[in-house]
Amino acid sequence: MSAEFDTSRQAEARRRSLLEAHFYPGRVEPYIVADGWRFGSSRLQSEFKIDAVGRFKGHCVCIEEKFDTHSKTGNLCLETHSHLENSPETLAGDGWMSKYGDGRPVCRADWLVYAFVESDARLTVWVYHLPRLRDWFLGNLDNYPFSDKPNPGYTTRSRIVPLANVPKNCVIYESVAVPGTQILDDEWADPFPDWNP
Repeated sequence: MSAEFDTSRQAEARRRSLLEAHFYPGRVEPYIVADGWRFGSSRLQSEFKIDAVGRFKGHCVCIEEKFDTHSKTGNLCLETHSHLENSPETLAGDGWMSKYGDGRPVCRADWLVYAFVESDARLTVWVYHLPRLRDWFLGNLDNYPFSDKPNPGYTTRSRIVPLANVPKNCVIYESVAVPGTQILDDEWADPFPDWNP
């Protein structure tokens, strides 16, 4: 394992701890699992691409978390290929914004918690309804340029989408600074409008 990879993992762990300490409390309760919030390399992460599970207004919510160090661009970086070399001819690929050939999503999360990294100690967080965002995105894929990121042994491909282009029905929560003032009654769009108990 390279030193660069270790540094990246350490940075991601610090960013996740910021979410756990300053964003989720008062907004989303942790769902009790063996490792607390995190699944690490468990089956849920490896097969379903879920980073955390929480409870929001009585609902269980599966969460995918992404950290973007390009905070000043005003763009989202939405991954279509996790390993481009394995699926170069595939339209959508194997990334967390893609679907398999049978229509199942690669990432089964309900929410995408997208955090722009402002500094080592500060994030700006958006929350998206991932199934709606994915459906809109895959229907508009060709409208957005791709960007390839080389990693040790593989390449990740993403599409660059301006924040302003994302439809409002995909947005559950618009940016909040982390850490920042704790607000317990934030304005959230209803992420479960069709849910009937």
